[in-house]
Parts: sequence; structure tokens; C-alpha cells
Amino acid sequence: MARALPRLALAAGLCLMILALQGCPGDAREDEDAPPRVIVTLAVLGRPDAYRLNGTVVGGQKLHDQLRTIADDNRQPKTDLVNAVVRLHTESGANYDEVRDLQDFCVSIGLSHIENDQ
Repeated sequence: MARALPRLALAAGLCLMILALQGCPGDAREDEDAPPRVIVTLAVLGRPDAYRLNGTVVGGQKLHDQLRTIADDNRQPKTDLVNAVVRLHTESGANYDEVRDLQDFCVSIGLSHIENDQ
């Protein structure tokens, strides 16, 4: 019994040290200085070259310019990742090639977190 006490104390000390290094479950470990994630609402409309970006209907070139600006404005300087989520809605009758091209464009400019809403 006397031999077990030092071993028990050592094991308890190691467990406490591990918890101190890793943090307790439920501790928030996100960077508190990071800005909140931007939500970009995007829809491919049922007519050619027509999109809705955050509620405004735009054409293809203007859409690309505005998405590029959103990506650049929300790019993290240390990691070069974009802190934004694209919520993509596809209206019925939309051209699937346009949807795929738009997804590819978003990924190419760093908007790689895309949530599809059919």
C-alpha cells in the first residue's frame, strides 16, 4: 500500500499536467482576434448569365469582380485563406455547366467553403 501511493501521486500529477497543456474539454481555442466568418449568399438563376449575389441580380463579369473583391477583403494575412462561406442555391432550370463553372471560380479565388442548397 505504501508503494502504491507515490505511483498514484505521479499518475495524478501527469494527468493534471496533460489537462493543463491541452485545455479542458469545452475550452474555446479559436483565435479571439479572428473576424467573424462572412456569409456570401449566391444563386444561379434559371436564365443564362444571371446570378443573385447577396440579394442583388448581377451578370457574370460583375459577379466575378464582386466575388474577387469579397475574397480579397476577407483573406487572412498569415494563412492566405479566405474567412467566408458561400451558400450556393441553384434555381430550377439553371444551367448545370454554369453552376460547376461558378463553383470552380469560387475555389480558384479562395472561396473554397461552399455549401450547396438545391
